[in-house]
Amino acid sequence: MRIAAIDIGTNSIHMVVAEATSGTSFEVVEREREVVQIGRGSFHGNRLRPEAIRRTVDALARFTQLARRFQVDRILCTATAAVREAKNGGDFQSAARAASGISPRVIPASEEGRLIYLAVRRALQLDQQPALIVDIGGGSMQMVVGNRDRLLLATGAALGALRLRETVLTTDPPSRRDLQKLQRTVRKLSKPAIEKVKELRPVAVYGSSGSIHALAQACHWLEKGTKPSAIYSRRGDRIIYIFIPRPTARKFRSS
Repeated sequence: MRIAAIDIGTNSIHMVVAEATSGTSFEVVEREREVVQIGRGSFHGNRLRPEAIRRTVDALARFTQLARRFQVDRILCTATAAVREAKNGGDFQSAARAASGISPRVIPASEEGRLIYLAVRRALQLDQQPALIVDIGGGSMQMVVGNRDRLLLATGAALGALRLRETVLTTDPPSRRDLQKLQRTVRKLSKPAIEKVKELRPVAVYGSSGSIHALAQACHWLEKGTKPSAIYSRRGDRIIYIFIPRPTARKFRSS
């Protein structure tokens, strides 16, 4: 069986076409990504802008056409924070269905966290000790704790990169005042999630997402002058890895 999975994030739309090989194994046939920013301009009034809907619907139509050229048996499509929070999310779903023949399924944050855990668990060899997985999207930040056997916690905060850019920063490049405001916002909104994570004492952190890669590279260049280490899964996914010794994990702070 060949399946196309399409993820409509707040910042970009991704598609993976994969073919089942044997048992639970699969082989990636094609990958596509396009930055459409469906959430752009939506965070103050919780309404998707018409131009953002058009960009995303056009990209979705192209992706579904490509998927059908690969003769997929099924197309799965999900949408996350921007569509989930928008008052006119139903308008987007209707437009998407009319243009592509499929209706994106809007998933809750808890399901988003579960899918992140499953993807990372498949890509990496998690052990019995809990690990924290951080994923920063355009609209939200997910913090997932799990081990090789099960998901222990899925939480998060409204700390997506595009959301923060539009709701907190007022200058480009950011002014000192903007950066201070950004720090205060991140600390405040992330604190409840971090308190939950602390209770499980994760011993390692894995970061997965374009924002994580950009942040890790910027920080590492500033401190070391080199690129950060990354784990490449057998499917070619890049996952930034940071080891936290257990004593440090016990002292994990929200600041």
